[in-house]
Amino acid sequence: MHTAAITHSRPSGAIGQFVPSDLRTSNPRFMGGNLEHNRRLADQLAAIAAEIDAALAQAALAWLLAQGGFIAPIPGTTCVAQIKENTGADEIRLNNDQLSPGSAACPRGR
Repeated sequence: MHTAAITHSRPSGAIGQFVPSDLRTSNPRFMGGNLEHNRRLADQLAAIAAEIDAALAQAALAWLLAQGGFIAPIPGTTCVAQIKENTGADEIRLNNDQLSPGSAACPRGR
């Protein structure tokens, strides 16, 4: 969810299309092949979110919460509606098929 990386407001262009003052120009997530790789992951997450009728942020938070008690996501918000949306992730239970793309992309201990 960092810098709109997985939301519908995520950048559609390449790193060269960001204005020089944009912090993404110095963030490795948005450099080289990382940007396209992260977009593919975001698209997989969007498909899961659509499948469970949830927002992208809810699906991402639900995946994090499913990893176990040692993770405590602290999402930033800009309005009360986002707080309500984010807390809804606690009620989402993802099945193994929904958990596996994120688990493959972010294996434990890495």
